[in-house]
Amino acid sequence: MATARINMQHGFMKSIIKNQVDRDNYDKEVRAKQEPTAPLPRLKQSKDRHKKPEQQVYVPPCLKKENRQQLFLLEFEDRNGQIYTVDVFTDDKAEGLARLVGNDCSLKPAYVSALAQRIQQEMDKRL
Repeated sequence: MATARINMQHGFMKSIIKNQVDRDNYDKEVRAKQEPTAPLPRLKQSKDRHKKPEQQVYVPPCLKKENRQQLFLLEFEDRNGQIYTVDVFTDDKAEGLARLVGNDCSLKPAYVSALAQRIQQEMDKRL
């Protein structure tokens, strides 16, 4: 008995084979388009030139270095012998500096207020 086979000469099978070949060709074209091409040469900009012109940026007065004049250098030694140094400027506040040093050294509030008074005395001498 003969086994039944698919007739490859039938018109329906020919159209399936043609579709497969066309799909393979289309996939090859798409892959060829997706492959990275050589980058286009760009205009070279000199390193001196910025993309944007220099813009002046607002700097708050408290952060401007040119207005600040140093009065003195505060050095504080804690009980462990560690020395803390803080620059004191003309526009600084004694209470703020004392709190800053007090937080670093973990001083009690009474000592922080005494330090603030001492810093204020030294600032008054120099102003």
